[in-house]
Amino acid sequence: MTADDQKKLEKYYANFEAYVKPKSNQVFSSYKFQCRLQKTTETCEEFVTNLNFLVKDCQYANPDRMVRDRIVFGTKSSKVREKLINEGSELTLEKALDIARTCELSQIQLQTMNIGEDPNVNSIKRKKIYSKQTSKYSYLHKYEQGARPKYKQDKAKIHVCQRCGYIHNAGSYCPAKGKQCKKCDKKDHFAKMCKTRKEKKVHEIDRE
Repeated sequence: MTADDQKKLEKYYANFEAYVKPKSNQVFSSYKFQCRLQKTTETCEEFVTNLNFLVKDCQYANPDRMVRDRIVFGTKSSKVREKLINEGSELTLEKALDIARTCELSQIQLQTMNIGEDPNVNSIKRKKIYSKQTSKYSYLHKYEQGARPKYKQDKAKIHVCQRCGYIHNAGSYCPAKGKQCKKCDKKDHFAKMCKTRKEKKVHEIDRE
């Protein structure tokens, strides 16, 4: 086969492929691109690679900007999205990729560090914290439930003492204890609370 025949054959195959290959639907391609979200198990590199593949058939005037925006809207990490948005108008596709990669690497390192921790130690720490909180709330609950009834009980014990005439709790120290009454000469009550006078009046009435 001569060189001219080879060129004719290549041209023929090119025309045949262009005829057989279905024309891309720009609207549908844009729909697939705009709906693309990063999967849970998908890395940043895999996500961006697929975006670059999808954006080719969309025929956007600025495909890099569209991929950048899709990274912001479609990333699975809210932390990455927050950092990208904070960049504002200064955010480029390259910068978006750097931020996403850095955050992803940091997350992997943190997970690796957590794997090395003893789960039993963390469990004990959580139990201690829970125990302290439970004890605190239990004490507050008992105080709230028991304080008022106790106050009512104490209040019920408060009365006017029949010995001294003052108000104090029953069973507490009475100032009249051991004191001698100036009216009847008996002990353990004051003259103002003495009942002897009333008894004398009753006897006098009986005599009349």
